[in-house]
Amino acid sequence: MVYHRGGPLRSADSGNSPIEKWGSEGARRASSVTAMTQVPTNFPPAYVEYLSTVDEGFRETVLMAMKQSVAEGLHGILVNSRVAHHRQAEVSETVPYGQVIDAVH
Repeated sequence: MVYHRGGPLRSADSGNSPIEKWGSEGARRASSVTAMTQVPTNFPPAYVEYLSTVDEGFRETVLMAMKQSVAEGLHGILVNSRVAHHRQAEVSETVPYGQVIDAVH
């Protein structure tokens, strides 16, 4: 719901909550990860699941790429782990939207 000075307005993406899109399992995962970081409710289940598996320091990096992916709605997330202490996350044309691939090189 979007609020305006005069009261609530209907959101353009109303009906896109995790419950409506992916059922109660998606909502449960979104709420558990949301407690750790601010995860938008319109994230695909794979994004929420992946965020629950990474440490807090890397979570913010991945979250930025995921927000871009959701905004565009075209491509998924590729996580490159060349070495343990240097990991990157990016929106990649090689990954279908809504998926995360963690590639170790």
